Amino acid sequence: MRAGEESYAMNPSEIQPPEKPNASRESVWIGLGLGLGINIAVFFTLLFAVPLFAGIASLLAGGKGENKGRFVFFVYSLFGFLQLAYMIPLIFQARRKHQPGRIKGLIVAAAITFLIIAACDAVLLDVGFF
Repeated sequence: MRAGEESYAMNPSEIQPPEKPNASRESVWIGLGLGLGINIAVFFTLLFAVPLFAGIASLLAGGKGENKGRFVFFVYSLFGFLQLAYMIPLIFQARRKHQPGRIKGLIVAAAITFLIIAACDAVLLDVGFF
């Protein structure tokens, strides 16, 4: 050691293990799978719940159910925005846990779902389904 130089020995607690090179990529896939899985589960839950509640509400209002189809279409067309109600808390939870890959996966899943719903709405509106 030369004069004027300090010796610095690393403390074993300061040594951090090297990060896995594919950890972020794996986390993106986990976030994508989580986001798409939740979107599919909510979609199929709405598939059965919305027509049921629309029919009950129509009968209670004294109607014959003539506007039930429009109500169901309206709910499904807003599904792209409805997913924000549960995606934003999931993104903030991943942010709090410092998981940037999972955040990216959740955002990609939300974007894919939004685009699929928008495309289906465009097709249904174009053919005059509603």
